[in-house]
Amino acid sequence: MRILIVEDEMLVRGSCGRALRSRGFQVDTAASLREARSKLTLHSFAAVLLDRGLPDGDGLDLVRHLRARGDAVPVLIFSAHTTDDDIMESLDAGADGYVLKPVAPDVLAARLSALVRRARSSTSYTVGNLFVDATAREVSLQSGAATTPPSDHAHLTDVETLFLVELAKRPDETVTREELLDVCYGDDPQVNDNALDAIASRIRRKLGRYAERIETVRGRGFLLRSSIRCGFPTNATTMSRSAAASSQTSEWLAATTWPPVCWAASVSTS
Repeated sequence: MRILIVEDEMLVRGSCGRALRSRGFQVDTAASLREARSKLTLHSFAAVLLDRGLPDGDGLDLVRHLRARGDAVPVLIFSAHTTDDDIMESLDAGADGYVLKPVAPDVLAARLSALVRRARSSTSYTVGNLFVDATAREVSLQSGAATTPPSDHAHLTDVETLFLVELAKRPDETVTREELLDVCYGDDPQVNDNALDAIASRIRRKLGRYAERIETVRGRGFLLRSSIRCGFPTNATTMSRSAAASSQTSEWLAATTWPPVCWAASVSTS
């Protein structure tokens, strides 16, 4: 299991590297954002252990860079920042977990191993016309039956995949915050249920016009709707119905990329 440690303090970087190597990890290290980006471009890693206070910027800039390019490699933030706002900011940026410095080597190894195990989940679900692929960590629009290849997709982080899969297992049914916290973060005491709102918000942004498929049930949890009035926007040319379309319709078409379709409620697993 190959891990990238991004930490500018040499003593911390070295001690973490030795501790993880002694527990069976293959470890690469980087002391700056620039070096980390270079290594992530050249190599594939099972997970990234990332400090926030780096000499050339905030470690969250690297997380945003990875997510913007569709890279869902699990990222565990390793920081001395202890406030809820710091933790929420990290999770909202796309990080998959948060651990405070200092941390016992066995705990650090267990957290990284858990992230990697979750990332290697192989379950997929179809809910209405949404296809959630936990292996590829993607959510896709299906153009027809469940056997039809997805026509477009959005990348998910590890924790976003866990969240969406748990909802997809029980479409149109509320999944409680307690259940989702357990699935996404286990018994991590540094994460509260506000993190779930951040995850839901990120997924909604990726779902575009399907955002309302994820519904917040106040005081209880979240649910995934199996149908909706209209979907992700797609190429305007695929949506053109008539040369005589009104100017209002044309403006809407120009701003969308997927057709406004409704699909019968269905769910399947593979």
